[in-house]
Amino acid sequence: SNELKTIAGIINLAIGEPDFNTPEHIKQAAIQDVLANDSHYGPYDGTVTLRENAARFLNKHYGTQCEASEIMATVGGLFNMLGRIKLWFTDCQVNDPCDRLQFVRKG
Repeated sequence: SNELKTIAGIINLAIGEPDFNTPEHIKQAAIQDVLANDSHYGPYDGTVTLRENAARFLNKHYGTQCEASEIMATVGGLFNMLGRIKLWFTDCQVNDPCDRLQFVRKG
C-alpha cells in the first residue's frame, strides 16, 4: 500500500521481490557459488551451516538452548509444518509423547 511506502525501513515484498537492487556483495557471492557448482537446491530443512548459525543466534540473542538438529529453515510456514509432521511420524518411536511442534514467525 502507499501508506507503507512512507514508513522508513519497510521492504516491499508484495510481488515476491524487494523494491531495491541486489547489493553487490550478494551478487558476487552468488557468482562464486555458481562457479563452484554450489547452485542446486539445498536440503529441505536447510543446510547444516545455516541451522548451526541459526542455533547460535537464537541461543545468544534469546537465551535458548537449541541445537542445529532442532531447527528447520524452509521457504515458508506450510513447508515447515509439513516437514515437521513428516519427521514426527517417521521418528515417532523415539519422540517423547509430550513433544510439540513450535513455529516461530517474526512479526
